[in-house]
Amino acid sequence: MAAFAASAGCNEQAPPTSGRPAVAQLPTATTDASPAPMIASAPADAGADAAASSSVDGSARPAPTCPPTPWSSYGHDPARTSASDGCVDGPLAVTWKLTRQGQCGYKFRAGRIVHVVAEESAIFAAVDCGGSPAVMRVTAAGEPLWTFSRADFALGTWPAITPDGILSTDDGVFLIDRDTGKWHGRELDVWGEPLVVGRSFFVDNTFQLDGSGPFVGAFDASLKWKWRASVVNAGKEPKVPRTGGVAAADGLIVHAAAMGARSVPSLAAHDASTGDRRWIAPGSWPESAPSIADGRIFVVERWTGEKTDRLVARALADGSIQWSTVIPWARGPSPVVGEKVVVVHSTEGVRAHDRATGKLVWSTRVPHQAVFAENATTMAVAKGSRTLVVTSGARLVVLALADGSETWSGAIVTGSSPTAIGGLTIERPVIVGRTVYVTSDGTLLRLDPPN
Repeated sequence: MAAFAASAGCNEQAPPTSGRPAVAQLPTATTDASPAPMIASAPADAGADAAASSSVDGSARPAPTCPPTPWSSYGHDPARTSASDGCVDGPLAVTWKLTRQGQCGYKFRAGRIVHVVAEESAIFAAVDCGGSPAVMRVTAAGEPLWTFSRADFALGTWPAITPDGILSTDDGVFLIDRDTGKWHGRELDVWGEPLVVGRSFFVDNTFQLDGSGPFVGAFDASLKWKWRASVVNAGKEPKVPRTGGVAAADGLIVHAAAMGARSVPSLAAHDASTGDRRWIAPGSWPESAPSIADGRIFVVERWTGEKTDRLVARALADGSIQWSTVIPWARGPSPVVGEKVVVVHSTEGVRAHDRATGKLVWSTRVPHQAVFAENATTMAVAKGSRTLVVTSGARLVVLALADGSETWSGAIVTGSSPTAIGGLTIERPVIVGRTVYVTSDGTLLRLDPPN
């Protein structure tokens, strides 16, 4: 039985052992839920809370509502907008930190929290147990409840909250009971960021080990496959680039991927009910996961014959190009969607483009310091406060969506990483109400406005 603890530190190491765990583990745990000393502080000239702001005509603007709606999957929602209903203005304090203690997974090694999906009262964390995947439930107070582990080869995919439980597609398809950690599964050797639309589930398989090659597919709540499309026989253990993904809107599943041993590029839309392909974009090499808003798809692409990347807007209905603009390297996660802008985090900083025209609205030099992978997100929108949360190294920065001005920033973690060269970093921000969750080198942190 694994043991857990909520810790004020970010270090987590254990010698590897071997064995196979029980399906669901119910550990005892201790947690210090009292607010940690505030690491970061607001700048002296920080503005007042959005509740006290005024509209253009001088009249008082109503206080923003900040409902704690769930961050239920990678990219927050089926359209992968990364836009929550919450409010984040700053300053923020570290309420608690959770580092998983003990062993987990098929290889019985220490577990590292990779990323989370969350509701107001429950958090579901993807855990890497020395190369084998697990999912752990955590309370809003930072107390772990159960751990599920069944497979043996982790790629660190996000779980997703469904009406019937927690869906995991990290080396298999598993639906986990949210209260007990008990599960039922369909098969092994499926990886990808799951997408949930009601009781229909979708996944883009991104790897091939002993099962099927890369594909996009759909299954129902019983985990019975409804369809598979764009299947590629990549061969065992090919180096499939971790760029791509799926997004859903208006009855279509958009699939962006570089698949197979030859990295066959594909940007296409499929009928969500049948899997029939509606269109495919010729001459495009997708370099990010897609996002969707107002009938348009946003993807970072590399076009045949060009040596630069583009942020591209396409019509969801037929894939036709609405606009494109050359950008610095910003590969990996889905472009983030704000009220009027689409935002990417490039090697040169954060760039916000007009959703209708592609024109650069603003940019700010908050450097991207996370790995450029589809699931390593660094930005999240708080619609209630009209702000953008950005992680950059050890810092969390809050920007106004309207003009990119800094609302607040500060260092959240300090010290050197025990697992990588350089200092500790934070990434994968998730917003629920006024709370922000981030991960740092295997540790989960909850951030809240100070009392």
